[in-house]
Amino acid sequence: MRESTEKAKVILTEISATLKKLMNPEWAIARIGLCCFLCFCRRDHAGDVEEKIDRVSGMLPTLWRKLGIQADPVLAHAIVYGSEVTSLDEMFMLLIRRISSTEKAAHGESPYVGDYIALRREVFDSMTEHVIVSDPRTYELVYMNRSARRDFGIKPDGSLNGCRCYEVLEGQDVPCGDCPNLLLRKDCAYEASHLNRRRGAKVLIRSALTTWENRTLRLTVEFDINKYLHAIARDHELIYQEMRANEAISLGMAEEDPGTGIEKTIACISENMRSERFLIFEERDDNTVSATYEWTAPGVFL
Repeated sequence: MRESTEKAKVILTEISATLKKLMNPEWAIARIGLCCFLCFCRRDHAGDVEEKIDRVSGMLPTLWRKLGIQADPVLAHAIVYGSEVTSLDEMFMLLIRRISSTEKAAHGESPYVGDYIALRREVFDSMTEHVIVSDPRTYELVYMNRSARRDFGIKPDGSLNGCRCYEVLEGQDVPCGDCPNLLLRKDCAYEASHLNRRRGAKVLIRSALTTWENRTLRLTVEFDINKYLHAIARDHELIYQEMRANEAISLGMAEEDPGTGIEKTIACISENMRSERFLIFEERDDNTVSATYEWTAPGVFL
C-alpha cells in the first residue's frame, strides 16, 4: 500500500470485492484499517477461512503485475479463538501479537521500516557469484547458493548444520585473521579483496549484516576476480578483431583496382592473424581449383 493513492484504491477495491465474493454469508467481516480486515465465524469454520485467505493471497501477484508494482505482495493473517480470551480487548491484543510474530517469522524483524526489499531464495540460487549467509558470532554457515555449493563441494541438498565458514570455505581450523565480522553493519556494505586459501582464487567480497529468521546474520556476495578479468579480456579481444576486420575491408574498398584491393585486404588480415601464408582459391568450370590470390609473410620461403 506504499504505492500511489490511485493504485492503493484499486488494491483495496479488488481485495474487498474478492473477500465479499469468497467469504461465507454467515461470517461477519469488516475493514478495520487501511487494508486490514477482521472476520468472525464459528470455530468449526476456521479451516474454511484459511482456504479463502489462500485464494485471496493467490490473486495478489496477478494484481501487482497488472498495476506494474515491482514488489512481492505480503499477506499476513492470524487466528484467535474465543476460548483463548475473556474480552474483546484481549482478542485484539492477541491478534496483534500473532500478526507481528507471523510477519517477523516470514520477513525479519522490521519488514516495513526504511527501504526494505524482500528477495526470494531462488534469485540467489540463480546467480553465478557465490552468495553465502553465516552467523557472525558463531561462524556457522546458514545458507550457500548453488554456485557456492558446487565450487566448495557441498551437495545441493546437503545440510550445513555444524559447518563453520572458515572450515568449509577456507579449509582452516580457526577463524581467518582478516575476518571482517566486527566491521560489518546493516546500513552499508563492507568491500575487500581476499585470497581464498582453499581454492587459491583471488576474490572480491561484499558483506553486510541482515535480519533473517529472527537472527542477525552476515550476507556475503563473492566475485571471482580472475573470471571477470578473463571475461573483460575476451570482450576487448572481440572488439579489437572487429576493428581490424573493418580496417581490412576499408583498405580493399579504397582501391580502384579490385585485384589490388583484394591483395591489400588479405595482407591486412594475414598480418593481424600473424599467419605465414594466405591463399584464396577460385573454382573453375572444369571442377578444379586454382590459387588466384596469395600472400606470403616476409622471410617465408616456399
